[in-house]
Amino acid sequence: MAEVQEKDKGGKKKGKQKKMHIHVDFTPMVDMNMLLICFFMLATSMSKPQTMEIVMPAKETKTVVEPTKVADDRAVTVLLDGEDKLYYYEGDPSKTDPDYKDYNTLKETSYDAEGLRAYLIGRNKKVVEELREFKNARDNIQNQTQNLQKQLSSLNEKAVELITKNKKDGIDAALKGKLDTIAIDAYKKGEGSLMDGYKKYVNEIKKSSDESPIIVLKASDFSTYENLINVLDEMQICGISTYAVVNITLQDLFLIENYKTKGAAAQGGAPK
Repeated sequence: MAEVQEKDKGGKKKGKQKKMHIHVDFTPMVDMNMLLICFFMLATSMSKPQTMEIVMPAKETKTVVEPTKVADDRAVTVLLDGEDKLYYYEGDPSKTDPDYKDYNTLKETSYDAEGLRAYLIGRNKKVVEELREFKNARDNIQNQTQNLQKQLSSLNEKAVELITKNKKDGIDAALKGKLDTIAIDAYKKGEGSLMDGYKKYVNEIKKSSDESPIIVLKASDFSTYENLINVLDEMQICGISTYAVVNITLQDLFLIENYKTKGAAAQGGAPK
């Protein structure tokens, strides 16, 4: 509450204004702010963070596990280097060029849509086209479902209106609840189940092709965490079902150095 306090020093002089001090009590305002904060904390739904599922390797054990062999015609190794540099090679270059004389075995690309994404879509063209057709079919069904939902809502209102006219006391709560349940069940069988089924079928479509590339991601010590996240995003965009993040090898680092020096590094001999 605001209070006006007059300062009286005793004697009064003619023509001199009285000095008044205004005091505002902010205690009620603080209480109201705390109530508002509590209300918004309980009533507001927090935004859920979007996460990406990553399967982490198991703990190291004494048991020696042989690495999974990948067919050379499907294997693509992507190398992440410093200064946002990005390279890739297909298959196993040590088989086709044991001495690493051809530095063009390693190809440089970029994080742009015309770079790595264009290459992966070209390699995974069959799955990408199937996913695009499947998405279009889902959108058509979803539009039809939404139209059916509107029609069902209109029928529900019409049914309530007709029943109310026939009943003198109006429609009871039990019957109104049954009508609402019909609408909810129709939604679950329509759009709700459609989205759940869509996610499951998408995963199956990605895994169905025997021609899809298998991507091996290797990051050097000079690359950044952002580089790795950007490449993982491209895996989702391009419909790559099988990919793994592994440690970079000396041979991979040699390929990068040999590419930068245009074959000069290979003159001293290939790494062992």
